[in-house]
Amino acid sequence: MHLVNVALTLRGVERWNITARLITMAFTGLGLTILFGLLLAADRIWKFVPGGFFPTLHAHFHLALLGLVAPMVIGVAARVYPMFLLAPEPSGWPERVQFWGLALGVPAVVTGLFGVPALVAPGAIAVAAAAAAHLTWVSRMARDRKRPALDWGLRFVLTGSAFLIAAGTVGLALAFDLLSGPRAALAYAVLALGGWVSLTIVGMMLKIIPFLVWYRIYSPQAGRAPVPTLAQLGWPAAERLAFGLLTGGVAALAAALAVGHPRLIGAAGVILAAGAVCFAAAIARVLYHMAPCGRHPAATAGARTA
Repeated sequence: MHLVNVALTLRGVERWNITARLITMAFTGLGLTILFGLLLAADRIWKFVPGGFFPTLHAHFHLALLGLVAPMVIGVAARVYPMFLLAPEPSGWPERVQFWGLALGVPAVVTGLFGVPALVAPGAIAVAAAAAAHLTWVSRMARDRKRPALDWGLRFVLTGSAFLIAAGTVGLALAFDLLSGPRAALAYAVLALGGWVSLTIVGMMLKIIPFLVWYRIYSPQAGRAPVPTLAQLGWPAAERLAFGLLTGGVAALAAALAVGHPRLIGAAGVILAAGAVCFAAAIARVLYHMAPCGRHPAATAGARTA
């Protein structure tokens, strides 16, 4: 039903820019990932899918990562990063490379993992080209930004982009059999999902949630009474701790998995958990303004008057 709702919404799109096209690709990937997962689930009861279980599971994972998550993150970033950084909207050849790199590379990688190994390497190259084009966009926006200082949300999204370099490098090494085995594969998954995707989402949430709360609670009073700024809604100390613990924890976990040391893996997990607690505290501090007891006095007085 969610996909039906999205399809009905997309019918009204008049300008099919890179964001609209990539988000459409992402929701198509969501539908295919669900169907593939249902087939794999049924195959556990009645064997009918060709190939071994783990190769098909790897194909399912990459369909979700590259067909759903990657186009969604890149598409949303193309829209919101210019607003976050006060930078010109991206354009030019990276737009075409991102779209076609994913459109051609994802089916090749998934088909290659599913049973046609010769397609894995060219598919990986196409996906890597899309990632490189995305990083080119991000570096341009960071270079041309008008925002002089980077808050913790922006530091998260830019650090997430740096993890994409590491994830792409390990992914290419796996595709070309320069690396192999479960340790390298797990490190790759952590760098991609924990490093690029999760840190990017954390940064976006630290930027978007304060705006939504401010708009809901304080915008009616703006210009009529003193209201806090967006920055005053946050908790920089908790965001700073979350940044250090989450980025350090992801890097430590990827390294610990690569060497396969159980105690190091556990220690990295503790660091990540602590970072998650700090991030949750920072978000809770923002959401506290939604409660009457947590609002700025002027906004509370305005609400009572209304």
